[in-house]
Amino acid sequence: MTPATEKLLKDLKSAQWFSNCGKPVSSDAAPLSSLEEAEEVIQISCWEEVGQFGPRHSWEDTRLDAANHMTAAIQRHSWPRFQLWNGIVDGVKPQTEALIGRKCEGLQIPAEWVAGARWDLLHAAMQTEYADIPTPRFYRVLAHWYCAGHFPCAWAGEYPEGRLVIY
Repeated sequence: MTPATEKLLKDLKSAQWFSNCGKPVSSDAAPLSSLEEAEEVIQISCWEEVGQFGPRHSWEDTRLDAANHMTAAIQRHSWPRFQLWNGIVDGVKPQTEALIGRKCEGLQIPAEWVAGARWDLLHAAMQTEYADIPTPRFYRVLAHWYCAGHFPCAWAGEYPEGRLVIY
């Protein structure tokens, strides 16, 4: 595992997940590189609002599309490195699974949202493992919002166009 992935997991472990759900995004929560990106998200104030962005499966489709874009970029850049993908997943997944278990334990979060967080964080770790290869930053941005205490929950528009929705 790369030092960058270890740092990502450490940051996720120390973050107060969901602590800012429904609260306005503050300037200190600017993701990754710029406050401009923080202004590009749509923020909802309650769980019930997520339905206005389409059915749950459309958010799942968006995340799958983003994962496909990422893996396609890695394959194009370096087929031999892409061949290492499953072995890297085998090393990273137990850590992301344990992290999700600790962070979501005892919370009243629907199982499908927990499963989504598992997918998000595994792919954020994988995107970090391959950070030297230009890929869309989708999953690293999601990880940032988990660290900032928000919950990425939908996509407004057709991926890759559109905007992330956070609670």
